[in-house]
Amino acid sequence: ISSGKQIETRAVGKHFTPKKTRKNMLKSEVFSDNVHRSAVRFHRDNGSSEMYTYGQLWDAAKVVQKVIEKWQEPGVVVGVALKHSPALVGVLCGICLTKSAFCCLKLHKNIEKHQPAHYFAYQHELASLQKDQNFEILEDLYILSERVVLLRNKTETLPPPLKPQDNIAFCVVTSGSTGTPKFVQVPTQCILPNLEELQRIFRLTADDRIYASASPPSFDPFIVDVFLGLRCGACLVLVEETIRLDGDRLLKVLFGEDGITFLQITPSLLRRWSRTSLERVVLGDGSPLKCLVLGGEPFPDVLDGLKKSGLRIFNIYGITEMSCWATIEQALPGCEGQVALGTPIDDSVELELRDVETAEIVALNSTESVRGELYLGSRVRKCLIDGEEGMLESEDVLYRRTGDLVELRADGKYYYLGRCDDMVKRFGVRVSLAQIEQVGDRYQEIIKSFAVFDESSHKLLLLYTAIDKEFDEQSVRQYLRANLPKSHHPDELIQVQSFPLTSHGKIDRQLLKKQYCCKADVDTSMNLQEFFAEQLFKLLGITLNFSRGDHSTKRAKLDRECSFVDAGGTSMQAVQLVTSIQDQFSVGILNLIGMLLDKTVSLKDVATYLDDVRCGSNEPTLESTLKIEVAIKFRFNMGKCIDTTPTIFKSVNRNRTIVAVGSHSHRVIVLDLDSDELVSELVLPDRVESAVSFLAEAECGLVGC
Repeated sequence: ISSGKQIETRAVGKHFTPKKTRKNMLKSEVFSDNVHRSAVRFHRDNGSSEMYTYGQLWDAAKVVQKVIEKWQEPGVVVGVALKHSPALVGVLCGICLTKSAFCCLKLHKNIEKHQPAHYFAYQHELASLQKDQNFEILEDLYILSERVVLLRNKTETLPPPLKPQDNIAFCVVTSGSTGTPKFVQVPTQCILPNLEELQRIFRLTADDRIYASASPPSFDPFIVDVFLGLRCGACLVLVEETIRLDGDRLLKVLFGEDGITFLQITPSLLRRWSRTSLERVVLGDGSPLKCLVLGGEPFPDVLDGLKKSGLRIFNIYGITEMSCWATIEQALPGCEGQVALGTPIDDSVELELRDVETAEIVALNSTESVRGELYLGSRVRKCLIDGEEGMLESEDVLYRRTGDLVELRADGKYYYLGRCDDMVKRFGVRVSLAQIEQVGDRYQEIIKSFAVFDESSHKLLLLYTAIDKEFDEQSVRQYLRANLPKSHHPDELIQVQSFPLTSHGKIDRQLLKKQYCCKADVDTSMNLQEFFAEQLFKLLGITLNFSRGDHSTKRAKLDRECSFVDAGGTSMQAVQLVTSIQDQFSVGILNLIGMLLDKTVSLKDVATYLDDVRCGSNEPTLESTLKIEVAIKFRFNMGKCIDTTPTIFKSVNRNRTIVAVGSHSHRVIVLDLDSDELVSELVLPDRVESAVSFLAEAECGLVGC
């Protein structure tokens, strides 16, 4: 803990100088002491399985070492384009015996200036490279029954050799799911504390069986799984990709005969198994599982109420930029849904809370909770990102931003709230997607919910998977209305069978946006009035007599004479309603927002007004030619682009007609159409892209920016 005169920072960790001695992720004595013990068990798609001992794995590693030292200078990154297999483990071990580093990635992965000089690939996949003149076959060899080739990358712009003093163990190319993809070089001194401390925390021994196919080889948790097992003499359980992606088949393989004792997985992958499967198989009395580790996503509530004697469950947290894990917390009984991020895994890790907007250190209060973005720092566990220089030589603490919004509570623990970029601006109001998901997940019948926001249409969708396919959507809406601020109410609820996942086992937000954030087809059988009534029912839970269908709700039916505001509507919901109408019918309706917010205008009057509005998509177009002349009557310089529709309003009290218009210059002007005089000018915080709506009774205007 460090402190200053004015600001106290709760930074966890001890300061010590990094060691520069060359270390290795492998322990040679583990191989010599476990020559005849199983090192790798591999399950193939055809139902067969293969077993390889530590003696066989060591022999394979020595072959790889010899080949690399023959063709490559020390200190160069070796690309590994292999899928989950015994050969993959053999190649990684062999590279670790050299002075080179490995990087698991696809052959065609574009990492620009960081392209490896050599690649290991499967011989049977070379057909895809026949037209690619940038690769040359150097060696063709068998590694644990798999035919593997060593390729030379003939690209002229290859990266410079690694610095020996940096002691780089491996490299990772991030997926870019939380930002721009990065090329991360991980020194041995960064990953070793992870391996040593996690082996102690998880109590791993040579009797354990570790599932090592939960993450793709390009994801650093895979590296942790593999070398945790190899350092203690455990057996690594690998499966082919077809089994890995099939939840039912995977369940039978992992928890069948000689089932796994250790499982590290993302919550999204865990949810592929039903609650019944979790209760009876994964956590059943006959399950051999001793340690379940969940990381990469918020800790799930899918395990609430499920118990297994002797099983320890952990919430683990970290970032690739400080590979791999930083904090850990054991989920104890009674803490369902409130599992902290935990304490540092090793003494070198420090935690710091900073303001999301300014990045300034947040002043802490021992009695109140504070929120901010979490930064992880260390003097020892430093990775080099995109070729950074001089970071490892410095003895200063290097902090990396996580992009995660967390809350430090009075109990001294950090709790995950969501991604900082999950805070979206919807109609000028900040909305937390994570908060919506947390409330949705608490609904008894929902397995998992996921909020998606479309910036172009300002549509907020809540997608969810449910226990029962015949699900009452309105009961969910009522629950959300009761537990969320009105600004957070979704436009649409969509039940899905499952969520698409990234290669790293996390929910793919970008794919969901592409699939669901698109303009819905217009229901030509529904007129504006009916659509208005339907949207009222979704937003406020009220039913109007002119609505089609038989809607039912616990809330009493409101009389059509009450206003939108009297019915419980807010200004944001009015904007939400108008936007839905415009998107559905491709028609702009001036003053509709003003009518909705005017307490003297009843819902009946609004419906009558909408009934008179013709929807261009449903009405025939009459064509005629008019001869007109346009004369400029008045000029006014708005400074920047004008995207808004001018709004004309006739003031009865002042006996004048005015027009209001805004622009990207943040300005709104009001002109007198009779005298051409400037009535007023307003400068707003942001650009104006919406038309001004006038309230007739109050004779005032509303506009958003």
